[in-house]
Amino acid sequence: MHVILDTNILRQDILLRSDDFNILLDYLNKTNSKVIFPQIVYEEVKEVYKRLLVERENDFSRAFEKLENTLVDNVYIKKVKEVKVEQESEKYLGYLKDKLRIKDNEIIPYRDNYLSEIIQRAICRKKPCSEKGQEFRDTVLWLSILDITKQLTTREIVFISNNTRDFASKDNKCLHKDLQLDMKKNNLKIHYYNSLKHFIKTQAIKIDYINISWIKETIDIDEVNSKFVEYLNEHGDEKLLPWIKQQILNFTGYYSVLYSNLSIDSYYVYEMQDLSLRLEVMFIGEIEVEVEYEKNIEYFNPDYKYEYVPSLAGGKRAVSKLMGEFDIKSEVKCQCMNTNMEITISATVKNKKIEKLDITDWNVL
Repeated sequence: MHVILDTNILRQDILLRSDDFNILLDYLNKTNSKVIFPQIVYEEVKEVYKRLLVERENDFSRAFEKLENTLVDNVYIKKVKEVKVEQESEKYLGYLKDKLRIKDNEIIPYRDNYLSEIIQRAICRKKPCSEKGQEFRDTVLWLSILDITKQLTTREIVFISNNTRDFASKDNKCLHKDLQLDMKKNNLKIHYYNSLKHFIKTQAIKIDYINISWIKETIDIDEVNSKFVEYLNEHGDEKLLPWIKQQILNFTGYYSVLYSNLSIDSYYVYEMQDLSLRLEVMFIGEIEVEVEYEKNIEYFNPDYKYEYVPSLAGGKRAVSKLMGEFDIKSEVKCQCMNTNMEITISATVKNKKIEKLDITDWNVL
């Protein structure tokens, strides 16, 4: 079955190097299917890539400047040439088409006559338009999907998007009822998935010897917990920092994951074309994180003033008098916090042995 990917799926792994994309490419080869690109996704992913390049270049420039300002002698430091954003973006589109084996005629343009339908949907608040009559872009994408599917012999396609708000039902497992009515009206089958993993699970197979008992015997869960702690301390900023900032006022930016207590929740197996098996194991559990924050403390700031008073021996003597006032000072403190996590471990299985084990996804619950 042919596949349409929303821009948000490509944005998650811009160079398509994850295990999930490898499995998708394997599925396309195995089933003689292909990725079809609506023009709006093709144009949008180019702009996403351009923004990403600019953002990364700015990050690099700031880091480079800090390094230059820190070194006594920076004669050995060479700054890379300025990134040619437009040129690199065109190169990226070529890479994308090559990776997904997309021909130019498989980039489907949107039609000018979509405008009247978009306006009508916005007025009627019909999905993918929101209650405010917005989501112009998503409506163009949906109408493109309908047109593309009509032209297929099977009149059937897979659509993958994590935009559940505008495309999915309340349980996020299928299309919104408005979009299901569009399907039925046009006699189409559009299979919706909210992630690549969601789609891949539907292609899973049953392998007799791979079960919970075998997984527990084969995968050292203590080692998984240990590796997850190391992984979070090195790569946790993107998802852990926003969560910590929501919980802790005056967070300094420092944190340290202390321990992880995960257990197996579920798993599935996908068979690759070379007959190797991809085992995806989902774990859930709790981690403990030490975080640093600033606490404001009120204290008395003494201020001694001197007065001259008459002395019994004649003359005057100096006497100190405590004045002072209350001030606020910051003190750095640490606090331990716990939160639930879910992670996915991907493994390659050959001859009933695991050859490769990687953390491929994780989220704060």
